[in-house]
Amino acid sequence: MNSNLRYIILTIIIAIAGITDGIAQSQIQSPIYINRDSIWYSQEAAKWKDVINKQNDDENAWENYYKAMRYALLWSWNGNNYNKENVDKMNNVLSEMKKAIPDSFTFHLYNYYNLYAIGKNEDIEKAMEMKPESTQHYDIYAGYLLMLGDFERLNKLYVKWYNSGKFSIDLINYFYNEIASADKGSIIFVNGDAPVYADGVIQNGLNLFKDVTVVCLSVLPFDGDYREKIFKSLNIKPNESYSWDKTKQAFNDYCVELIKYIAKESGRSVYLSSTMNNYIDMMKDSLYSEGLLFKYSTKPYDNIAKTDYNFTNIYLTDYLIQSFSPEKENASVSKTSLNFVVCLKSLLSFYKISGNKNQYDKLYKLLSIIIEKNSDNLSSDLKQQYLKCLE
Repeated sequence: MNSNLRYIILTIIIAIAGITDGIAQSQIQSPIYINRDSIWYSQEAAKWKDVINKQNDDENAWENYYKAMRYALLWSWNGNNYNKENVDKMNNVLSEMKKAIPDSFTFHLYNYYNLYAIGKNEDIEKAMEMKPESTQHYDIYAGYLLMLGDFERLNKLYVKWYNSGKFSIDLINYFYNEIASADKGSIIFVNGDAPVYADGVIQNGLNLFKDVTVVCLSVLPFDGDYREKIFKSLNIKPNESYSWDKTKQAFNDYCVELIKYIAKESGRSVYLSSTMNNYIDMMKDSLYSEGLLFKYSTKPYDNIAKTDYNFTNIYLTDYLIQSFSPEKENASVSKTSLNFVVCLKSLLSFYKISGNKNQYDKLYKLLSIIIEKNSDNLSSDLKQQYLKCLE
């Protein structure tokens, strides 16, 4: 069924059957698509709970109720939202869901994908068996297969995801520019859904840059097949601090040591994705910007020359000026495209100082367009901060 037609039909159903205080509840999308605050998610959770109270076996209502509760808690972060009260809230949602729709796809999926504790593998396996073509849940499927270290099924999923046309083309465009600028046979450390899945789609759906090893840093420290297969593929032997001991070391500190160890033992070029802000800050004394990627090096080198080369010869940037595909992940697309402004501001200064007017004008125009196109997603203060990068 056409997605627009499905939405119209769904809206009509909601208008008739599910209204709270005269306002229809919204279908809950991932924050990757659109960002809302915790208050909005809490209000939507209440509306969907009213629908459930009227029709307890409404699977669509249960899915939206679960997601609204999940995002409300995630977005109400106060430094300690991983507490017993919040754990109990999500567990209660799943307990109620189990009673109402015990053998459903939705229950199996979210009983695994709980906010505070990944559930039993048999639940997600059952969900994937029930709806193998559910592209809207491919992110959950991919996350499970990644942590499992099941690269055979994961890579096949990436191919299906790309062929479905449901993965954001603009995210593919951005992360293509990252991975295309890396040295042959290099290692790129990434974090977060957008870079992990986009790189997977590029390498498998488009069959490009297969020589580059993309490592999800947030998964690597934990015992399991993922880490073992990554180390084996890089021909690296585990060292004495192979496993993270949370009683002795903070997670981020351990990850930094792991990056340095892999760089030393592999002998390969090692990069950090531009989306890894915390680690870039922690390792700033040994990272050198080459544009959208930050290269790890114990010795200084002329990184501005490589940045210039990447901007001039590697990066495909037409999509930033005019995209002809609908942006399916608006929030993520906005954040990643704005990285161009921060990551290329030093190159802009270099062009200005060196008197390279043609390149300066070209880059200045591009970065100005990026800021303007994303104005709706920026506060006035934040917009001014980006504009200062052009000075």
